[in-house]
Amino acid sequence: VRAAAATWYVSPSGNDGSAGTSTGTAFRTLNKAVAAASSGDTIQLAAGDYTGGTISKAVTVNGAKAGTAAGPSATPADRSTGTGSSFSGESVFSVTLTVSAVGATIDGVVVNPTTASNSVTVSVSGATIRNSILVGRSNAIATSGTNSPIAATVAAGANAYTLTGNRLIGGRYGVYLQNA
Repeated sequence: VRAAAATWYVSPSGNDGSAGTSTGTAFRTLNKAVAAASSGDTIQLAAGDYTGGTISKAVTVNGAKAGTAAGPSATPADRSTGTGSSFSGESVFSVTLTVSAVGATIDGVVVNPTTASNSVTVSVSGATIRNSILVGRSNAIATSGTNSPIAATVAAGANAYTLTGNRLIGGRYGVYLQNA
């Protein structure tokens, strides 16, 4: 029987060889924290720049701005290419995040991929993305396809996820639903 849910810490100055159990022993990567975590745990990200990762367990990933709805004041320095950022004090991912676990939650991050088309790829039902800034290249939100902040691979009914308090930047369409 497992005790209470744990909190794991990640920082751009962390070390994946550390324990990850406090801000002073933070991991460097999201993937290391997910590997250490169990379903129901929380992963706390410090402000700073990160590469992408895969959220393959039902954990909550809290960015530096978790719990605060994404406001209109933050925009990329170069929106046309997605390079550069003006996201001071945020937890910023420069590579696509992948959510592959039912019940996973992302809260208060910025996903601004410099080369990929999608900010977040969701391939399961029951994921939640909230209070985040998602930058894409084509659509603001799409349930399938490419070039969007959220591209859900709608397979075997993977079409029920929750989006709330987010800011979506970029796109031909605000929301694009295909086969939904």
